[in-house]
Amino acid sequence: MENSRFKFRAWDEIDHEMLDADDMKYGVQYNHKTLSLISQKECFTFMQYTGLKDKNGIEIYEGDIVESKYSTMEVTFRDGSFLIVHCPTCRAETEGECKTDILDKLCIDIYNLEIIGNIYENKELLNLDGKTKWHIVKW
Repeated sequence: MENSRFKFRAWDEIDHEMLDADDMKYGVQYNHKTLSLISQKECFTFMQYTGLKDKNGIEIYEGDIVESKYSTMEVTFRDGSFLIVHCPTCRAETEGECKTDILDKLCIDIYNLEIIGNIYENKELLNLDGKTKWHIVKW
């Protein structure tokens, strides 16, 4: 990974806009092995930069929706790793039921990943209405 510091963006739940960390005031609080972000507003959902860029050189963040020639996938953070999840219904309660890959440079190169949106501004890209675009990829 290329970054040497943590980098974040945030979704403003009230104003419904994505904010770069430079556009907002927040702090980091460390307490007994827990790292927390604190801000003046409690309506932010923070997303961490993965340290990686897509095929077009765009920074990939947690919550991004990426696409390959195989499927549309969500970038998530689980168990200490950034992952791409190959189906939209895979959350913590169903994590053993779908394909995930660790998001790293090799994964980006193999899938030729491109960011097409994020889970806050572009939910329609996930087609969660039953007409799924998602495909399970078996290797």
